[in-house]
Amino acid sequence: MTNNTEHIEQLILKGIQGRANSSEEKALTEWRTAAPENEAWYQDLNSTWIDLDDYVPEFDAHKGWESFLEKKPQKTPKAIWNVWLKVASVAACITLGILMYANHNFTSPIERHQEVVWTTDNGDIIPLEQIADASSSIKNEEVTINVLDYNNQKLEDTEVIVPKGKRVKLLLEDGSKVWLSAETKFKFPTSFKGQRERVVEVNGEAFFDVSRNEQQPFRVKSTSTDIVVLGTKFNVDNTSDNIDQTTLVSGKVNIEMQGKKTAELSPSDQFTLIGKEWTLKEVDTSAYVAWTRGSLLFDDISFPDLEKKLERWYGVVITNNNKTLQQQRFSGEFDKNDDIESVMSLLKSSNNINYSIKNNIVNIY
Repeated sequence: MTNNTEHIEQLILKGIQGRANSSEEKALTEWRTAAPENEAWYQDLNSTWIDLDDYVPEFDAHKGWESFLEKKPQKTPKAIWNVWLKVASVAACITLGILMYANHNFTSPIERHQEVVWTTDNGDIIPLEQIADASSSIKNEEVTINVLDYNNQKLEDTEVIVPKGKRVKLLLEDGSKVWLSAETKFKFPTSFKGQRERVVEVNGEAFFDVSRNEQQPFRVKSTSTDIVVLGTKFNVDNTSDNIDQTTLVSGKVNIEMQGKKTAELSPSDQFTLIGKEWTLKEVDTSAYVAWTRGSLLFDDISFPDLEKKLERWYGVVITNNNKTLQQQRFSGEFDKNDDIESVMSLLKSSNNINYSIKNNIVNIY
């Protein structure tokens, strides 16, 4: 094994573990940007590392990685380093998967496979395909689920998990409709009967069309606020760190913080909480609910913000090595039928960039 290969291995390990110093971070960045294949496979390995840490905390991934590096072939010519890295990453994932299944009864998280799933209060994970029937449909990446069809599944306290690149339309037991955007988790009971309030919880982005019931208010628990309504249409978005936003389309809603009423919204009002500070302003609501119709609409946003939207919308990972894009602002609209290739082709024609797409990884340079 060459000294250079050993050095790259240690840089990757330290970078993923967050232990690299400034000079090591610089060297790793230079290697990652030297070729799109380097960055793509670094991202693959990093994602696998994060998944292990999130879902199998008892597994010592640090020792497992070091052990894997020790056991790989000792002679690795520079010319085949990239090829070896591809094969090694796949082999590592397979080996770790078998090991974790045998020792920890490990079940791979469904969202890693880009499927919409239900989870029950006891932790069971049920892919939609196992409970779907003729009344559920999958079309244009939007999944429609009628909760009444699954009462016999005994999913009393459930959560729907929506991965990147998917959307869900959920028909609740009380007649309310909920649209769930990509990378959203939504907790709810399959029945509101016998409860003082209809309480649900959202982590991500959701649009609500709430069936009116003055005797049983509808309460949405977001990250830092509660939205209390009788019957109305509104959007809740807490996808950004420390930002909790509610946009009202029709009706009225009350915003509560720490159990106290903070604001009352009228149609076109938008309540935004950033940290501990909140604002209330009037907006064009169409820009904030276009996603429910299958349109990705954005107006004068930075490229990092556009990057995040595209990753969620299309279920991809984007790596940008073109610094000029970071300073630009973007406005536009894409339909769900426009794939990521169409989007990148448009960006290429309107900006001085090149790109490659492989295994849902987009490299911009």
